Amino acid sequence: MSGAGSKLGSKLVVVAVGGTLAALGIGTIYLPFFADKDKVRGLHEESELSFAERAEYERVMREIKASEDDHEQQQKRGGLPSSSNSMWSRINQAASGQPK
Repeated sequence: MSGAGSKLGSKLVVVAVGGTLAALGIGTIYLPFFADKDKVRGLHEESELSFAERAEYERVMREIKASEDDHEQQQKRGGLPSSSNSMWSRINQAASGQPK
């Protein structure tokens, strides 16, 4: 009876090791090189934008760029105060002996 139990246990170990090796093989060989990465990541829907979606995306990107440019110009002119609570400004103040 003990012989049948040890054979069953060794078969279970073989199956478990085989399954683990198969999963590692699929994960290291198949997925990075053969699987369509966009489909695996779920990005395949974003790669095919309609004309209206692409136009909306470009409009939003232009607005973001324009607002960043405006912000930079205002900072250069002195219209916006620079952040005095940044780490580097506090280090510079401490080094020069200025009060906080």
